[in-house]
Amino acid sequence: MILVTIIFVSLFATAFGSCPNNNSSITWNSKCYVYYKDAIQFNTAAYNCKNLGGDLPSIHDAFVNSLLNDYVTNHVHNVFRLNFWTGGSNLFVPNTWTWMDGTAFDYTVWDIDEPRNASWANCIGFVVPAGKWDAFDCTNKRPYFCEFPITNSTGSQF
Repeated sequence: MILVTIIFVSLFATAFGSCPNNNSSITWNSKCYVYYKDAIQFNTAAYNCKNLGGDLPSIHDAFVNSLLNDYVTNHVHNVFRLNFWTGGSNLFVPNTWTWMDGTAFDYTVWDIDEPRNASWANCIGFVVPAGKWDAFDCTNKRPYFCEFPITNSTGSQF
């Protein structure tokens, strides 16, 4: 049932060019962010988002950082589901943090003593409710957002 819901929500978001009107999505600045509560590894989350036509989220400013933090703080009531994956990692370029969608890594809000200088901490997890980022082992299981572009009926972004 969860898989059917994920597929429907994602197809709606990408095919019709708008965020689904439900409690698991946010719309901002031509982007739709859909929250998936199932805790999975970073690579699986990235794969799921790509298959649905999106990416794990890239965060370029304090507003989007707060938007995602506030959504989870206000809608997720399971303390084991508070932290989630972002699209940031240093998997592709060693010692260099990048976003999976290829956009500039132009904003950070690392937690104290982060990012860790550890060979196993290669993926950025968002820490709620602090609104900070930590470098985590990519095999940890966390919920995630997928970020989708919102387009109008002609296929161009608003």
